[in-house]
This record gives sequence, C-alpha cells and structure tokens, in this order.
Amino acid sequence: MKNRLILYSAIFFLASCGGKDKNSERDNLEAESNFKYLSMEDSDFNKNLPEGAVKLYRLKNKNGLEMAVTNFGARVVELYVPDRKGNFEDVVLGYDNVDEYIDNPSSYFGAPIGRYGNRIADARFTLNGETYELEANNGPNNLHGWPGGYHNVVWEVQEADDQQLVFSYVSEDGHGGFPGTLTVKMTYALTD
Repeated sequence: MKNRLILYSAIFFLASCGGKDKNSERDNLEAESNFKYLSMEDSDFNKNLPEGAVKLYRLKNKNGLEMAVTNFGARVVELYVPDRKGNFEDVVLGYDNVDEYIDNPSSYFGAPIGRYGNRIADARFTLNGETYELEANNGPNNLHGWPGGYHNVVWEVQEADDQQLVFSYVSEDGHGGFPGTLTVKMTYALTD
C-alpha cells in the first residue's frame, strides 16, 4: 500500500497553482531524479471480471497535474499535485493493482460510496410506512450501501479523454435491499 492521502469526491475540478511554468519545472525534476509520474502500470489494472473489463484511465492538464482512475469502483488511484515548492507528489492512499482492491473488499480507498454514507442501524429503515431490510455488512448494521458497494463494481465509461472521465453505474431496484433504481454519474476532470 502506498503512503497517500484519501480523496473522496464526486467531481474533481483541479486547477494549477499559478505562477511559474510547472511543465518545465516538472521536466527538470524528472530529469534530475528519473521520477516517473503516474507510476501505475496499465497492466496492473487490466482485468476481465464477470461484470466487465477493468482498465486504468489517465488524465492530465497543461499545468502538470496528473490523475489515474480505474473503472473498478470509479477509484482515484493516483493524483500528482505540486507542493508549495512546485515538487509533484502523489496524494492518494491506495493499492498498486486492481487485485489488491478486489482482495480487500471493505477498503474504500479513493472510491465513492453508496447508496449513502455511514451506517443504517440494524440494517433496516422505514420509508413512507414501508420497512426495508438491508444486507448487514458492519455487524448488525448496513455500511455505505451494501457489501458489494459502489467501490467494488465495474462502472461503465461514458466518456474518456485526456482531461475528463465520465463513469456511470445503475443500481437496480432491490439491490442490497434498497427501493428504487438509482443511476449514478461520476465525472472526474482536470481543468487547465
């Protein structure tokens, strides 16, 4: 596991720190240290699962910000941003390959959660007079949706280019015990 900070967000809009030309500063840093940005290998995230193919997607902007995201759980697995001295560092906590995420299904590193955040006591709730029994995945409680969760499913890629990635996922009526079909759209973007 890498030593990185956790980032949770439905939409990432990141802009550069103004001032110096970060591209030339980054090029100099790479030349001096042989540091490779977005160190995750595509092959570490390419996997065919019963629900679809898992891949790694890379975003970057002209200011040197770089992000790697996988459609397994719509997870951010790397994000390189400059510190106040212009040195780029990865600030995301997580694993180095998709198998580690699969093998640790209760890990939420870099991923959205859902259908909701936190716990529902005794894995049940009442809505409009009807009680819904949910799957318990945290002792007697339901945590963040259901045992599989949005962080452990393959999201559909709606759009992918160098600066924007749009995922979607459909949670069917009754999935995990929840009423109603819910369609989720997740957009990650690095603006210039």
